[in-house]
Amino acid sequence: MKSLRYDTIGNLTPLQKRAAMKIAVDLAKADRQIHGSEVALLNDCQRELGLTDDELEMIHYLSLQDCISILAGLPQPEKEAMLSLFERVIQVDVDVDARERILLSSIKMALSDGSGSWTSVFSVTGAEAECSSSQIIYLEKRRCDASREVLDDEFNNLLLNKALNDVGLQLFYLPRVRQTLDVELLCRSMEYILPSGNRTVSGNMVESLANITPASLFNAFCSTFKLSPGKIAYDAFLVLKLQEGDMLDDEGRMTRSIDFICIDVSRDIKDRVSCFVTLLDAPVRKLSYEGYYRLLYDHLVSASSVVSSVMIDSKGEFYLADAGNQKLSFESGPQARTFYLLLLRYGVRGVSQQCFDAALTYLDKAKEYYSDHQWDYDEFMRRLDDEDSGPCRLISNVIMIYAGMSTKEPSNEGFLNYIMTILKHRSTLKNYLNNGFRSASRLSDKESYCVRFNQDSRSYSVSADVSLFIIDEGDGAPVSVVSSRLWRSLKV
Repeated sequence: MKSLRYDTIGNLTPLQKRAAMKIAVDLAKADRQIHGSEVALLNDCQRELGLTDDELEMIHYLSLQDCISILAGLPQPEKEAMLSLFERVIQVDVDVDARERILLSSIKMALSDGSGSWTSVFSVTGAEAECSSSQIIYLEKRRCDASREVLDDEFNNLLLNKALNDVGLQLFYLPRVRQTLDVELLCRSMEYILPSGNRTVSGNMVESLANITPASLFNAFCSTFKLSPGKIAYDAFLVLKLQEGDMLDDEGRMTRSIDFICIDVSRDIKDRVSCFVTLLDAPVRKLSYEGYYRLLYDHLVSASSVVSSVMIDSKGEFYLADAGNQKLSFESGPQARTFYLLLLRYGVRGVSQQCFDAALTYLDKAKEYYSDHQWDYDEFMRRLDDEDSGPCRLISNVIMIYAGMSTKEPSNEGFLNYIMTILKHRSTLKNYLNNGFRSASRLSDKESYCVRFNQDSRSYSVSADVSLFIIDEGDGAPVSVVSSRLWRSLKV
């Protein structure tokens, strides 16, 4: 082995050394064979990095995503030294397997200064679903016309498919798949190729298939592979499974892990696909009829649960947009929905018991004042703005949300009583909300939508990904909640 330069190794932290060793081991076993020459090289690598056997054991607690994240911040000379090492690992046995080349190419793209800004690696654990390594799927969090314009063009689509096929990959682009599927044959043979068990097969397969979008298929992907949607920052992207294996969790238990590469194609899709396939310089031709086709069939024919967007209509009602527009029912609906949107706006830090209690004390004094004076909504809101304390901002936020969630008129005397009820009965509203989400039959990962109470910080919070929430403000097409007038008017 050509030794790593001492100055390069000396600049690495113990964690960076373990990350480099973990990737080297993954590359060595990517072809599912370990050669004697690879073992010798890994021994040399361990010695050059100065890792003890105890430290070597620690690499099994790292996912590929962890390793990429750890090494991404290295200066370019150190990264080049690492990539040179990884290249030698796959070349040491002479025969470079396609799986080794794809894994190495993905690591190069994620760590390179240029492509690293639009390439990421993510790892999921605990998913039992099967997944194909020969299919690269196009998915969206939001509709992306720039990428669809290329993919929907006959000539460009043909070029992209040929480029990917030449390196052994099959593009799974839903609109094209929909055009080529023999739906009649699929319906007739469904019980043979995908037993439905206790799931319901759609009575109108053509209509059901037409209603599935790359965005709803992404939600199905997240549900199937136990992925938080917030883990991917891109609007439109290609996803390819790199490898699967086992890693140790915090308690030393073995758990299944799957690693994926994610390529942002919300712009320059042809250039970015070309960059990827150019690194895969050992073309193979191979077709597969598994993997994401099965994901599509499962999502299409079943009433299986999905990670769903939540649509808030102009009356403040909550609907699961990707689960048949199922309405979420909450006891004390307007108050419960107000409490939920309030916590969603405050994010993961939530709202503390102390702030709630201080707000109630403030409202008690305000009620006492207005018992002797005429209720003046505009004056009260100005007082809240002028004082601009945490409790005052909280009260102002609740008022503005509840005004839209309910039929109560803020200018009417007694409006403060409703606001006090929401703040006072927050624990009960938390239970109402959680019961509503948990009773949604098709909603996956229900707990991620639920309201939580942190015993240590004594605070209420909602950790659901805010990108899943859409609101109809009644004056046009629905928008993401973070782009809404209501969201921008709230102060946290």
